[in-house]
Amino acid sequence: MDLIDYSPLVKVKLKLEDDRTKKLHFYTAEQVKILFDNMQDETIETQLAIKLAVYCGLRRSEIYGIQWKDIDTKNKTIHIQRTRLRVNGVDETSKTKTLNSNRIVSINDELLKDIKKMKHTSEFIFEKPDRDICEKLHRIQFKASLPRIKFHDLRHTSATLLLANGLDLKSVSEYLGHSNISTTSIYVHALDQKHKVASDKLTELLK
Repeated sequence: MDLIDYSPLVKVKLKLEDDRTKKLHFYTAEQVKILFDNMQDETIETQLAIKLAVYCGLRRSEIYGIQWKDIDTKNKTIHIQRTRLRVNGVDETSKTKTLNSNRIVSINDELLKDIKKMKHTSEFIFEKPDRDICEKLHRIQFKASLPRIKFHDLRHTSATLLLANGLDLKSVSEYLGHSNISTTSIYVHALDQKHKVASDKLTELLK
């Protein structure tokens, strides 16, 4: 029997990690501070969208789906219950992707202050979805000499910073509205204390 002098498995790549892990990009707390410092010249709409993605881990569609009635200024919360995107020049609004995505998130004083600066031109706090928000983010990144990451990666940044600073995985998943958490904990009418801790941790971390 002839023997070969090389392994036929040499060119075979073992899939040792989830493809999604390889594609995960995020900023450190220091990089987030630099990002915030370099977007002071942007409109309040741009600044608020970016801050909501970082502080609350919101998806872009969730950000533009927020209505004024969803904001509880007394308890400093936002009820995330719909999504909104502009497709072919038309705004498309729908319910959140999953039951877990329908949630209440806590907001800090900085976010509340920025929200109050927004104009009341419609039932939504953002008059229309900004299709150029990704390009605006990239412009700020270039100005700040930061690595270029996608807008959705700001959501990854939020989760990563929370996990790195001691918040448990289940609480972070609930805070972000991930679909792999038990439906018994969804759609609360009062803010779960764990979610308040999540917001407070991120606020303190980015001071």
